[in-house]
Amino acid sequence: MKISLDIRERALIEEIEHDSTFSHTIVKEQLDLGDILIYDDDDNLKLIIERKTPSDLMSSIKDGRYSEQSYRLNGHPVHNHNIVYLIEGNFNSHKDSSVILSAMVSIFY
Repeated sequence: MKISLDIRERALIEEIEHDSTFSHTIVKEQLDLGDILIYDDDDNLKLIIERKTPSDLMSSIKDGRYSEQSYRLNGHPVHNHNIVYLIEGNFNSHKDSSVILSAMVSIFY
């Protein structure tokens, strides 16, 4: 298995590099789509993970990046069941939590 990490995910890269039990091949590169890509042993892309905090998700909705990114993800050859938005953090205390929840629901359809 190979895992590609976007070079902009510095904290995640640092955490993995300091985990002595992590044994998979890691490639650090600037990714056009997603923050984490997981490949099988034959180098076939199997999973795309897009990490977002509630604030980042809200900002991307407001400035149009969310729509553009969702469009590009939907057009990717990887099946949409293998595309994951990982929302990290507490969105309940965010002032626009209903907008964030709506975006999260729309991701599933």
